[in-house]
Amino acid sequence: MVNKKIHRHIIFEIVFFLYLLTSVLEKLSYNIAGWGCNIYTMATPIVFVFLVISYCMQGKKILINQYTKMFFGYYVIYILYVLFQFVIIDADAATRTQCLKGLIELLVNFCAFINVVMFLGIYEDGLNFNQVAETFLYITFLNEVYCLVQYIIPDIDAIIIDFLNSEAKRYGMDAYGSVHRTTGFFIESNFNGAFLVMGFINALYLIGVYNRNSIRSKKIFASVVGILALVFCFMTLSLTSYIGLAAFAFYKLCKSRWKYKKRILGGLFVLVVTIILVYLFNDTVRTVVNVKLSIFSSFEKLQNSSHFRIAIEAIEIYAMSFRNIIFGTGLNCLNVQFQKVFGYSMMKAHSYYLQNLCELGIIGVGIVVYYIKLLLKKNVNKMDESSLQEVMIFTMLMMNFTYDSFFRPFNIIFIIYALLINKNRKYVK
Repeated sequence: MVNKKIHRHIIFEIVFFLYLLTSVLEKLSYNIAGWGCNIYTMATPIVFVFLVISYCMQGKKILINQYTKMFFGYYVIYILYVLFQFVIIDADAATRTQCLKGLIELLVNFCAFINVVMFLGIYEDGLNFNQVAETFLYITFLNEVYCLVQYIIPDIDAIIIDFLNSEAKRYGMDAYGSVHRTTGFFIESNFNGAFLVMGFINALYLIGVYNRNSIRSKKIFASVVGILALVFCFMTLSLTSYIGLAAFAFYKLCKSRWKYKKRILGGLFVLVVTIILVYLFNDTVRTVVNVKLSIFSSFEKLQNSSHFRIAIEAIEIYAMSFRNIIFGTGLNCLNVQFQKVFGYSMMKAHSYYLQNLCELGIIGVGIVVYYIKLLLKKNVNKMDESSLQEVMIFTMLMMNFTYDSFFRPFNIIFIIYALLINKNRKYVK
């Protein structure tokens, strides 16, 4: 009986690991009824059925505490709001199709949340916070290995996509002149950079855990993962990831005691000196950095930059009508408005906040703020875990001014962390 229980736990842990792994495998995408679905979207309903059957076979009930109930409320309100949007947006076929796609994606996210709730309650002792952090660490390491393989075998993406018949439209490394930016498991280097920043922060947390518990082998592994994450963050040449690292350093400086501030400042000094030396002695890096910073050399160049122009045009679309201001253009519908108003296809505003403002309006932004507030809910009995969640959310929010990685599937990690931090809150009947 004991062996069966152990085997069952192992099976659930393997399925949990594979499910989280699908959240970063963005290059595996397939058409279903004419719509492109990544493997995470396809895996979510399959895992849901697997977990429901498992619960039924064990005669278990899903336990929902007050905190989990708040998340359920968030998703229900969000879904109802999008259904309301579907009624009031323009009666245009393209707009309604995009809104329907956005609604389906939201329903998949809701299903993923239910999967997480079932995973965390499938057996009595369950998954603890550090186990999930280790799972995140292993997935980060696999992504780092793949980043390295991309430099050794530049055509690896094309080989895998051809072998697995993936219909992903974007793959390979992001070209930046003569430099190629690593994308890892993701479709863009910016998404890869944001994920690596989160992986770096998670690795530092686990290094501290292993250090306190004197687990030397795991500490070495976490240190290797952290160093590789930092290296590949820079190799993405992504402003998003650089903002993330700067935000993380700022947070730690503000929150740490003086003796730790000195260590952080010392580490930053070494890092800055290293970057300056690489800039001075590597022609390729110097050229790339100069090109990236050239848009800030004058206001005219900033105005002509693609991100600035897209932001201004997105604001123009948002301000076109009172309905847009209050209710938005419709979830997932901003690209349709770009085609109508400016005559070209632009899928996003390149900012999580601007995208939400345009598509959801003022009311919808209130729903998003509530979601972020839920993620930041603390537990005084788990300050280390709460602090990790807080710094990761803060860092992610800072990165999303210039991009929208907060939309990516791997952010399910934040919900899992939040549920584990608050899992002992009062249960409701």
